[in-house]
Amino acid sequence: MIKKEVLSKIKKIGELFKEIRSDNRLVTQDLEQYIEKVAKLRILLKDESVIKFTNAIDEILVIVDENVGFTTKGAFKNPYMEALIEPTNKMAQEFANAPNKFIIAINEKHHEGSQEFKTFPEHCKENTEEAEYAEALKWILSEYVVFEKNTTMAAFAPGFLDFLTIFPNLKNILFAGGVTDICYMEAVLSTKKFLDQNDLDIEVTALKDLADTYDAPMHNREEWNRMSFRFMEQGGIKIKQKI
Repeated sequence: MIKKEVLSKIKKIGELFKEIRSDNRLVTQDLEQYIEKVAKLRILLKDESVIKFTNAIDEILVIVDENVGFTTKGAFKNPYMEALIEPTNKMAQEFANAPNKFIIAINEKHHEGSQEFKTFPEHCKENTEEAEYAEALKWILSEYVVFEKNTTMAAFAPGFLDFLTIFPNLKNILFAGGVTDICYMEAVLSTKKFLDQNDLDIEVTALKDLADTYDAPMHNREEWNRMSFRFMEQGGIKIKQKI
């Protein structure tokens, strides 16, 4: 019961970060609302149960885009991504049962008329089934924190990177999901660069057997996976099999 109560506070912190960062163009934000949200955030961050919980976390599992639109339906449905759901869920369950671990979900959810549709076919549009997380992983969205993006790069999911900083003893951020050479690699590398920029000594780990991409003409799955993990390793990322 205690963990459930504190998790609801952590979810609220995540929601406030999202609201504060939902419009990164500060000149267009309502200043009074912005200050009010920041004040609420600070109150929550000073809550004793929140401090105790966040101090205990030393590992976070970040799951990238394991939703319907990248697994079973739509322009980007992918059997290799679908095959990640079960092992990702197993690892997430292990994290949920550990007192020192936390889970974050990243979900691609595009607005109508998203600029990304000029580059890629329409996919994962908000208010559609494609933008829903895979059924086996939906419990994570209800119990933990999900950050939504309107682009391939998780760094621009409002609040995501800021949220990582509430865990003062965090030692390792592990990534699962896909696709390896686009959203996954961008999430992994941009997180590493954010940590470097802020001199945060936190390891970033790409889980090689919990990430995958797709096969298509001019896009050999094995080749792109191999190159992507090499690029990540060169960028200071630890490459490991599932822990």
